[in-house]
Amino acid sequence: PEKLKAPTPPTAPPDVIERIAKALLEADNPVIIPDRVGRSPVAYDALARLADLLTVPVIDQGTRHNFPTHHPMALTEMDAQVLGEADYILGLDVLDLYGALHTVDRLTRQTKPMFRKSTPIAHVCMDSYLVRSWSHDFRRLQETDELISADTAVFIPQLLERCASLLKDPAYAPAKQKIVRRAEKWRGRVEDLHAKWLTQAQTQRSETPIALSTLAFCVWNVIKDEPWILANGNLNRWVRRIWNIERCDQYLGKPPGGGLGYGIGATIGVALAHPDRLCVNLQADGDFLFTATGLWTAVHHRVPMLNVLVNNRSYYNSEEHAQRIAKHRGRPVENAPIGNRLEDPAVDFAKLAQSMGAYAEGPVLRSEDIEPALRRALRVIKTEKRPALVDVFTQNR
Repeated sequence: PEKLKAPTPPTAPPDVIERIAKALLEADNPVIIPDRVGRSPVAYDALARLADLLTVPVIDQGTRHNFPTHHPMALTEMDAQVLGEADYILGLDVLDLYGALHTVDRLTRQTKPMFRKSTPIAHVCMDSYLVRSWSHDFRRLQETDELISADTAVFIPQLLERCASLLKDPAYAPAKQKIVRRAEKWRGRVEDLHAKWLTQAQTQRSETPIALSTLAFCVWNVIKDEPWILANGNLNRWVRRIWNIERCDQYLGKPPGGGLGYGIGATIGVALAHPDRLCVNLQADGDFLFTATGLWTAVHHRVPMLNVLVNNRSYYNSEEHAQRIAKHRGRPVENAPIGNRLEDPAVDFAKLAQSMGAYAEGPVLRSEDIEPALRRALRVIKTEKRPALVDVFTQNR
């Protein structure tokens, strides 16, 4: 094994780190956009400390979990405002930088920048070692003022150290004033957002089918005191809005390929890697049907995990797109569910799971029944060391 070590990670030259550090300190409204930084706990922790030091807003793209959800600079949900005011943008391991900086009309596919064209952009990633052509298979190539091939697990701590050192220099007294002004500007924004989202989750408790905000709140209420890890699912962003995700190893991130059938396989992998933690899978119904027999594998090999079946009875991404196109073309919108709905007959996911030996119940139709069902499933996971599934009828979005 000693002869097969990983190579030394590539680093940026000192003059590049110096240049980026000075750019961050001299900017009035810098912004940091991470995407796969969360692969490294060193990079994750250094990024949080850098945001603390400079009071820089962070817009987490979420391919991995890159930034604490309750951090005062976690302003992902305010990306349009933050980017619109930015005078310096630093991307860190962003898979699709163009997509991170633009909005897209889902009907016409036209994109619009959220940033001013004069704003300097720097990007630190190692994708240049992989991508060797002018074309990509995602969005389009984003122009940058500086493209730096370096491992962010090395680069971010170096950048943090250099910024801290420069701030001790009296010449950077104006930078300290800018940091204070940004702290005043953004103070309380994250707390206000979380309070608003919690209120919405409580307000929607009476709705049927069950709102995704309410489901996120109920699952969080059951697992928050457990040594949990989220392997899959984000409930249309409600997980990040409600849950307090403090560490990079608490959430695997979104499916990188975007294909159907990801959830169960990813969850089994995470559960095998973390046998001492409660592995949670917020499992979409259509995605589950592509690889449902993975649940049998988990039962057979005694891989305990909590699967919350998010059952909107539809391949809704396709159904929603069909609705939008039908309206645009003057076609009957009522035809959009054809080939997309999982009804007539409805799938009995609880019986499907039970047939493979898993503990299962549902469908849960009322919000007040979610937490008791999850707690019963949790008891089985702990005592019998086998997977459990709770089927919950939910709204589409």
